[in-house]
Amino acid sequence: MKQGPIVIIGGGITGLCAAYFLIKRGHPVVLVTRDPVGDGASAGNAGILAAGHLPLPHPGLSAKALRWILDRDAPLYIPPRFDLGLLRWFWHFHRACNPRQIAHCMKILTPLGMKTMECWREILTENDIRCDFRPRGWLNVYRSETGRWEAAREAALVRDLGFEVAQYSRQELREKEPAFGPAVSGAVHYLDSASLDPRAFMENLAERLVGLGVEFRGGEEVTELIVEKGKCSGARLASGAEVLGGRTVLAAGIWSTGLAEAAGLKLPMQGGKGYHLDLEPPSPALGTAAVLMEDFIAVTPMDGRLRLAGTVEFSGVNRDLVASRVKMLSAGAAEFLPGVLAADILGKGCDLRPCTADGLPVLGWAPKVEGLLISTGGAKMGMTLGPALGQLAAEMLLDGQASLDLTPVRADRF
Repeated sequence: MKQGPIVIIGGGITGLCAAYFLIKRGHPVVLVTRDPVGDGASAGNAGILAAGHLPLPHPGLSAKALRWILDRDAPLYIPPRFDLGLLRWFWHFHRACNPRQIAHCMKILTPLGMKTMECWREILTENDIRCDFRPRGWLNVYRSETGRWEAAREAALVRDLGFEVAQYSRQELREKEPAFGPAVSGAVHYLDSASLDPRAFMENLAERLVGLGVEFRGGEEVTELIVEKGKCSGARLASGAEVLGGRTVLAAGIWSTGLAEAAGLKLPMQGGKGYHLDLEPPSPALGTAAVLMEDFIAVTPMDGRLRLAGTVEFSGVNRDLVASRVKMLSAGAAEFLPGVLAADILGKGCDLRPCTADGLPVLGWAPKVEGLLISTGGAKMGMTLGPALGQLAAEMLLDGQASLDLTPVRADRF
């Protein structure tokens, strides 16, 4: 039985897709977002829809992070500071950096990845959204023997889970993508994936949602959830205004932690700051999105530009742009794509990805607050998983249960 509009807090990919699948089924939605659509972490994403991608915790990564702690140019950088929340998060992250946790995560991320690609095809086909969508998969490119070994190990794992994977020698890769220079050794091609321009997608989907009847409250900061007698009825804004509804979806990225805590739910996440740099496409142009394995950098061709995105920095909840880390993107990419250093810069920025320590997103009901559904924690896979998380959230709200078993990603698992 309908109980008024559903209030969605957060205008990132997950919030927008939840709104889409709800309004498509005829349920009214009010969406509140602190930043204009297209300015958050989703829009600054690398734009690679990497179904079957491994989560952030990797065997040995926590040990590397400790060695890198004083290196501002490290791919994963944690500036030294006393922060009990970060220390607790890192301890759990360290415990997750093992093969058993990778296997556990992939049991959950594999069906989510397959569902999300179905959702992507549905949204793009039914709504004629122009976002330079390229169903060409993505390339994991390496230039060292260690990189080749690591790429082959990951490829074997993903292939065994049912995804289509191909491996290329240096010559085969350069025949397919002449933009790569002689330093590359080869690549693994993940064929079930795609790439797009995330900002164009976000802005066009938001416009489509307005046409479908979604009410947007843009530029509004939520200061607290309205919880009375154990039930959430909406959100209170910085202006003092209230947005009320029958049920509430908390999809506010890294800001979800503070809002959930005020409602009595622990949601430990850290903001993994990722940087992006948009360049004039060098010649020859890259046609397929790629990840440069040794440097943790993604390179994605988008409409009229080439985006470099990557690195992870855990420096708290801020969007301070560190110039040296932006330069890391072009310097690292130049090892693979020789034309990058001479390319004109079209834009740059950084965004906060909501990272759980165990490498899994969060989707589930708040245990002690009726009517509050949590959907966040996509980390570096937020753009990939957003449509699936949005559709599953709509199923939970309207059908009472989701079409996938979401027990491993429940909101009260921490």
